[in-house]
Amino acid sequence: MIEILLNDSQTDSFDIGNASMKGYLYCLYVISSLLIVILMLNMLIAIMGATFSQRKEFGKQITIKDHLGYVMDNWYQLDDSFPQRNKIKYIITAYSADEITGEKQMLQQLQEDLKELKRVINTEAKNNTHDH
Repeated sequence: MIEILLNDSQTDSFDIGNASMKGYLYCLYVISSLLIVILMLNMLIAIMGATFSQRKEFGKQITIKDHLGYVMDNWYQLDDSFPQRNKIKYIITAYSADEITGEKQMLQQLQEDLKELKRVINTEAKNNTHDH
């Protein structure tokens, strides 16, 4: 194919004999060369299209996962970010365990974070009941 593009193809054998099929052979040669190039480009487009569609399909999930990871990583700044935490009713985070490479470590970390969150919520609830 590179030889075709560089015009370095060997078509000398088309003249062998009485060369009665020379025109047909050149025509067949040009058509097959163009078809090969078009086929290769279509294969490249198909591969790139499949990759793009896969990325697009999981893009929203990856974005949500990254945002939740950011929230969990910066949980210690909760007091600065939400001075009136008692007005927060729900904070929900979710991870799919099969998407995470270190499943066990991540699940243990999430369980510890949930215990800490429960402790904070219980403390805030007790403080609110004593204030009223």
